[in-house]
Amino acid sequence: MEEVYKLDKGQVGIVGEFYALAELAGLGYNSLRCLKNNPVYDIMAYDDKKNEATLFQVKTSRPGYSSWSIGAERCRENDIKPLFYIFVKLKKPGYRPDFYIVPSKIIKQYIANHMRKLDVKEYKDLPSPHIQWRDNVDNYFERWDLIKK
Repeated sequence: MEEVYKLDKGQVGIVGEFYALAELAGLGYNSLRCLKNNPVYDIMAYDDKKNEATLFQVKTSRPGYSSWSIGAERCRENDIKPLFYIFVKLKKPGYRPDFYIVPSKIIKQYIANHMRKLDVKEYKDLPSPHIQWRDNVDNYFERWDLIKK
């Protein structure tokens, strides 16, 4: 496969965050990107009509990849509500990426199931501190409606 994005990992993440910001703006949210690497959220979006903020953790994959790395222990600490994950699947330049909108409780359950399968009780005992999320991706394709509930 031809490598389309000649960006390092951090740059790919920033590209995904800006795409997510653009989508949220198009949905009518006033959104802010964190200026530093916040372990809990990357974007805060404010809905003027509901007078409430929603937080988003953004994960981005390069073209041709369909999984995203999630820090297992950080997810455990994310009991902030409402918190959503936006998984951005980049395509070649000039094409809109795919977005998958997932409530944080789904990600927490995914990690708990993964740990159960490995018979691991503590995050520190996982083979890797990161877990790849790729299951049931299509169930969350363009599910922007989930943040409106």
